[in-house]
Amino acid sequence: MPTRTHLNRSVLVLCLIAGIVDVIGYLGLGHVFTANMTGNLVLIGIAIGQAKPLAVLRSILAFIGFIAGIALATVIVKRDREDQLWSRGATIALGIEGLLLFIAALLSYAGDSDRYLYILILLLSVGMGMQTTVARHLKVAGISTTVLTNNLANVIEDTIAHFRGVTPFTADAWLRTWAVEIYCLGAVITAILEPHALFASIWIPVGLLVGLVTMAAIRFR
Repeated sequence: MPTRTHLNRSVLVLCLIAGIVDVIGYLGLGHVFTANMTGNLVLIGIAIGQAKPLAVLRSILAFIGFIAGIALATVIVKRDREDQLWSRGATIALGIEGLLLFIAALLSYAGDSDRYLYILILLLSVGMGMQTTVARHLKVAGISTTVLTNNLANVIEDTIAHFRGVTPFTADAWLRTWAVEIYCLGAVITAILEPHALFASIWIPVGLLVGLVTMAAIRFR
């Protein structure tokens, strides 16, 4: 049977995945964010202002892929009842995300041509868009696994309220804090691997998603 603990841990794992994938995009795919669309929109503006058409194309592809991922996951997830702790649609959506990242991991060995670069951007951004919708559907402490700014704002608000004696530092507040830290941990891990095995680090999210989907199939039936 699904438990709240399993659900919370799953969302934190998704934060780790997003941190890894975002750094892969930024360091390995021409300075583009494939998970953090706020940062990506800023990059689009900078590229337009500096008249860099290829940079604009990369960022727009990520944006389009992210939107497509949200749309696809919405169709899959919204078929299920809203009162479920974990739905079958969430498992299917994360399974598709894992498949997309698996294909991206295989393509990363195909060479450095621009054609593969653009495909990788699309694959990763579609996966992150799907993950965003799944996390919103799970409704764990208001955590977004791909929008660090919103999570950080919540952490600051929780901390100020705690020290003012307005509200105690709740379990949800701790979850939001861990979400920020684990996202950053994913970025640190990928940056460390960057000089030698940047694209090989895609296998970490693939493995994590296989684990999540397997757990969901067993515990969240």
